[in-house]
Amino acid sequence: RLTRGDDAHWLSESDCFIRRELAEVFTAQDADLEMFGDPEVGQVGIRCFFCAEKKAPEDRTRGHVYYPSSLGQVQQAVADLQRRHLGICSEIPENVRESFRTMKGYGAKPKGDTTQYWIDAAKELGLHDSHEGQGISFFRNPTERSPSEQIDIDKSNEGPTGSVLVPTEDRNRCTDQMLLLIKQFEPCQFRTSDRKSSRSRDRALGFHGLVCVHCRQKR
Repeated sequence: RLTRGDDAHWLSESDCFIRRELAEVFTAQDADLEMFGDPEVGQVGIRCFFCAEKKAPEDRTRGHVYYPSSLGQVQQAVADLQRRHLGICSEIPENVRESFRTMKGYGAKPKGDTTQYWIDAAKELGLHDSHEGQGISFFRNPTERSPSEQIDIDKSNEGPTGSVLVPTEDRNRCTDQMLLLIKQFEPCQFRTSDRKSSRSRDRALGFHGLVCVHCRQKR
C-alpha cells in the first residue's frame, strides 16, 4: 500500500483512506503487458486493491490501474484512480465504500503544496524514476530474492559465498552483514586511468586493490 506514518499530517482524510485501504503499488509482470497502460516489465503502477485481489487481469475494467511517468505524477495517478474508478468499482466491500463516502467533503486538505510529500513518501517505499525504461520502478525488484535471502539460501545449502574474496571454507568466520558488504567489492588492478582520480596516484600499474561492483564500469 501507499500509506506512510506521516500521511495524516499532510493529506486529507480521504487521501489517507485511499492510500491505506483502496490503492496499492505493484510491479508489472508479463501478464500485465497486454492490459491497460502499455507498461514494461518491472515498471511500477498504482491500481485498485480490490480489483487486483478479486478479478483476473483480463476481467478488470479500464481505469483500475495507472502507471505514473515519474515520482512527481504519483499524486495525479491516485487522483485519476479516485475520479475514474473508485466511485464505480463493484469489488469494493460495501462497508469500505460507505466509510469512503463519508469522507468526501470532510477532512479539509492541509494548507500548502503536498506534491513534495507524495514524492518523498514514494521514495520511502523504495521507488525511483527509472533510468532503464519508462515510468517509475523499485530500487530492487520485490519479486526477486533480497541479498539477505540469498545469503540464507547459500548458507543452508553450504554453497559458494558469492564472493571470490570469501572462500566457502571461511564462511563460518564471516557474519552475514560482513559477507553482504564484501560482496559489493571485487579484486582489481591499478590502471593508467586511475591516476586521474585515485588518491593513490603513485601506485604501480597492476597494483592489486578492490573496486565497488556498482562503480566498476565508470573506471
